[in-house]
Amino acid sequence: MMSLESPAVRGDSLVGRIGGRGDGAQVTSMALRDVTSVEVRKNATAKTVLLTSGIVIVVVGVGLYAAWEISCTYGEC
Repeated sequence: MMSLESPAVRGDSLVGRIGGRGDGAQVTSMALRDVTSVEVRKNATAKTVLLTSGIVIVVVGVGLYAAWEISCTYGEC
């Protein structure tokens, strides 16, 4: 199995980079007839948004609770 970054079809070949991005990446190609399977990675956008929202809600909640506790310490409840 080969993992390609930025794959593209050019003529009858599949072209892409191996080794990530940058100077260390090696460009390679293979004939489309030799490709036996293709997998695509998808970002979990909904999960990322939910996790980020949850973290923000907790941080804001802790901040509000801390502000309330501080104001009560000085008798302003």
